[in-house]
Amino acid sequence: AFSAGSRLKVNVAGPAADTQFTRLVTGGAVNLTGVTLALSGGYVPVVGDSFTVVSAGSLSGTFAGLQNGAAVVFNGVNLRIFYTGTAATLFVNRAPVVSAGGPYTIGEGSGLTVSATATDPDGD
Repeated sequence: AFSAGSRLKVNVAGPAADTQFTRLVTGGAVNLTGVTLALSGGYVPVVGDSFTVVSAGSLSGTFAGLQNGAAVVFNGVNLRIFYTGTAATLFVNRAPVVSAGGPYTIGEGSGLTVSATATDPDGD
């Protein structure tokens, strides 16, 4: 069990659980309320990386200051943390994608109106 003011230290050297990043795994209950997540290591995450830092039989609470979907910056990369009833996972935040069709050709001095759509692969 964590006590108030505890820190969960996670060293990240790559995206492979247990061999490249540390994590807490237990079949029991974990309450993260008041626990600080402390990330360290030189790895720079890339799109597609995810890090399940806690895997438990049941999970309650959130890391201090990190509500569900909160941004976490690690080595210059924006991650988002998401919680389920059994896990706390960091995902690399992906940029929205904009599609405006095209290519477009217009005469000099002419105007152009473009209709575009945007999607966010992370839903945030």
